[in-house]
Amino acid sequence: MYVKVTKISEISGGKIDFQLRVRVINLWTTPDRTNPQDEGVVHMIFMDKECGRIHATIRKDLISKFRDSVEDGSAYVLERFMVAKNDATFRSTPHKHKLNFMRGTKVFKVKALEIPPNHFEFMSFHDILASTKDDQFLDVIGHVVKKNVMKETEKNGKISKVMDATLEDLEGNRVHCTLWDDFAVKMEQFLDTHDSSLPVIIILQLCKLKMYLGAMRISLEGSVTLIFGVTEMSNNRIVHFKISPFIGVRTTLISPTTTKYKAFYQA
Repeated sequence: MYVKVTKISEISGGKIDFQLRVRVINLWTTPDRTNPQDEGVVHMIFMDKECGRIHATIRKDLISKFRDSVEDGSAYVLERFMVAKNDATFRSTPHKHKLNFMRGTKVFKVKALEIPPNHFEFMSFHDILASTKDDQFLDVIGHVVKKNVMKETEKNGKISKVMDATLEDLEGNRVHCTLWDDFAVKMEQFLDTHDSSLPVIIILQLCKLKMYLGAMRISLEGSVTLIFGVTEMSNNRIVHFKISPFIGVRTTLISPTTTKYKAFYQA
């Protein structure tokens, strides 16, 4: 039976028999609540060619069935999901609904060149600072203007690495950012090896809003994607954004001004 491909924006409650053509742009796991050593849920973000995004999950008893069927960055045609409300404490997408894999969910790997490898919806620093609720994930781009020495902290018997950094936007607004564990290590490694005469731009995907001491800041932990870049001047008109090789992503940012070589926006 032919099933029409549904746009992510058209997904609504009560649907089961529909087909999606999407790319997995982020995939991560969360531990089982009763046994933290085991994987409890596989989380994914699907994106279609219109850049619509929706959260999808595979519950623990289905992980073994679908573990080898989906991978980060690949594209798929998928059929049959349970649609539920997107009512998590932190919402990874603004979509009203999320998708839950069922035993009858069908997965077919495809090339889908029409779907980009990723898409960012950056939240402005003004909106971050004006936020009153720390209940969402967001994408952020900023100029790293300050970073503190990486430290170790203990919580619930676990030792974690932590680093605080300050990001700045075009208008001079500043947002404080806390990097934890691997993200703090990556920041330290990148800054230790890059040309210090060039400004550093950072892209954060799925970072968290956090209210701390009465001010809104952003925090990197768990499922966040972290991309570092160094800018190069080109006639003071175009700023080429060189992504760190271990991330494996490239893009270009256009600079409308030459002041301190830090003006940029997404091309």
